Amino acid sequence: MANKYDILEISERAKLDKANGNQVINGCVGTFKDDNHVLISFPSVKEYLVKYNTNYLDYSRVIGPASFLSGAKKWFFNKDYQEITENKHLFEAATIGGTGAVYDIFKYYSDSHGVTIISDICWPNYFTIAKNTNLEYLTYPLFLNNKFNFIDLEKSIISALTKVDKVLLVINDPCQNPTGYSFSEEEYKTLFDLVNKYNRENKVVDLLFDIAYIDYSYTKPLLLNYLKKFYPFNIHLAFSCSKTFGIYGLRVGGLISFLKSVEEKTRLSDAIFDIARGSISSPNGGATNALSKLFDSDSAVEAMRLQLVEERNFLKSRALNALQIMNDNKIEYLPYSAGFFITIVTKINAYALEDNLEKMHLYVVPIAKNLVRIAICSLSVNEISLIAKAIRNFNV
Repeated sequence: MANKYDILEISERAKLDKANGNQVINGCVGTFKDDNHVLISFPSVKEYLVKYNTNYLDYSRVIGPASFLSGAKKWFFNKDYQEITENKHLFEAATIGGTGAVYDIFKYYSDSHGVTIISDICWPNYFTIAKNTNLEYLTYPLFLNNKFNFIDLEKSIISALTKVDKVLLVINDPCQNPTGYSFSEEEYKTLFDLVNKYNRENKVVDLLFDIAYIDYSYTKPLLLNYLKKFYPFNIHLAFSCSKTFGIYGLRVGGLISFLKSVEEKTRLSDAIFDIARGSISSPNGGATNALSKLFDSDSAVEAMRLQLVEERNFLKSRALNALQIMNDNKIEYLPYSAGFFITIVTKINAYALEDNLEKMHLYVVPIAKNLVRIAICSLSVNEISLIAKAIRNFNV
């Protein structure tokens, strides 16, 4: 039976509530919408989808078209592309959304008898994917004094290495879902130093960065600077085209891996090929082909980047208003810097709070017994204010 408090289940109840003629505020929807609830879209993306999506209806290459993979790297790395990619052992694969990239890497580490380490406050689907790939996981408290909790992360690394020889750290940064937290330069340095510390003979600690929201971040260059160096461990990037290009339903994403050796690249590429072939068979050929054409057009790429600046600033303005509303209503929230969501701290049971809000036709997502996620990406400032006032009345 589906979990009553699963994000998609709550959102489905909201849709049914609205279909029954009620005025509903759905704070679950993790897609970027304007104040009239119209999905934020990009003209250049639509243009290339219309032109090229049906030009390629055959099966795609199992790991996706080389043109898409090359174009995606150039998009995400931009002016740093040459420096980041030169003299590195890189592997890339197109996947079914960013979720597919996480699945592929989890399955690879599960088959390698590894363990993953995930923060306690996170995108809950990490746990679902770990369960479905039979990957054991450890958790640690995400925050300590409103900063990233490196103390408990290190304890988890030590604990994992007593059980296995291969550990994968999952870092959703920048714009962590569900908090909107982003690493500082000092925190990146601490993270990479920590990972390097525990990589030694017969012990492996690797990194998986979930960068689904990177194009809505103001700290993107911090991560890119670290990718310019070579490390004695592996770094995997799971990227999503859903948020960046506004094509959530087409399920396009990918994996970019920086491997420590040619041998590791061969192992990973062979494994990912088998994982993909035995699950999705091949990625979305039409959509990856259309995006390949877009990536190849300097004018289309420039138009995309310019509109992204506008939309990023629009989201920032909405977020600042949301945080002020929380402050005005004396509602505590977890550290936020950018992104689609904020997470508030509840004084009463978060699941009971959600039940009470549903009776008022207001929908949010409880993610722990005292935490609720609000998708500011899809709500107007007025709707955020109405949710906050309702929460304040219950949250005593």
